[in-house]
Amino acid sequence: RQTRPSGEPLRFGVTPYLPPKVLRRELQPLLRYLEGQLQRPIELVVKSDYKSAVEALLGGRVDLADLPAYPFILARQREPALRLLATPVTHRTRTYESYLLVRRDAGLRRMAQLRGRRICFVDRRSTSGYLMARVMVRRAGFDPDRFFASQRFSGNHLQALRDLVAGHCDAAAVTSQAYLTARDHNIAVATVRILKISDPLPHGVYCATPRLDPKLAYKLRKALLELDMHKVSGATLLSKVLPVSGFRPVQEEAFSLLARELAASKQPTSRGVAPTSRPRGESP
Repeated sequence: RQTRPSGEPLRFGVTPYLPPKVLRRELQPLLRYLEGQLQRPIELVVKSDYKSAVEALLGGRVDLADLPAYPFILARQREPALRLLATPVTHRTRTYESYLLVRRDAGLRRMAQLRGRRICFVDRRSTSGYLMARVMVRRAGFDPDRFFASQRFSGNHLQALRDLVAGHCDAAAVTSQAYLTARDHNIAVATVRILKISDPLPHGVYCATPRLDPKLAYKLRKALLELDMHKVSGATLLSKVLPVSGFRPVQEEAFSLLARELAASKQPTSRGVAPTSRPRGESP
């Protein structure tokens, strides 16, 4: 049994891309590994939404954070001095996809058939659960601000799937990993089908606030890049839910395409869109 180090904890912020209970359970082996390497306790801080995770990092309320690609781009634009530690690799790959899903019984086969329908997004700052769905709509020749009748923000990818299965929406945008592991969370994924798959997306970035001691930031980066997953989890992956196989240096050029898509897609307006529900956990 490993004895946890004492002292002031490092605060590690994450976006709620999965339910907080799942994140806290699945990230424990990684946190214990980092504590052993740094000899500092690490406190996991699961923020209520994606925006608050970015604000906590930029405001110094967490020392480091795991930011998905879209929040990373937004944070980097606001604070170029962010310390880039590493990017996770899943199944030994640097990319993943966004899936646009529909219910099988709805008879929806083409993007055009989603016009005037209801969609479940994850969060306004989610890469695969928001931004890329808008990109796919725009590439199909439609205005994403006017395309859907209403939009619902489910808060995390698993909940977006559940909302789709329950009939709260006609389509949902989620990460490919959520779809592939849905059965493990008792989600009736057989009742939905993939309508569209995005281009490959880069995984997010583990970042540290510029306020963090440079020597400590260096140790963090070194610990991540040298991680032997088999020693941490007893397998080649962190877990089935979080299939991280290791970490690699950040390649900022991998985010240039997304940054261009962000500039083209921009934030939604209220033109032609019915009133939306507020993202779970987001303040008015």
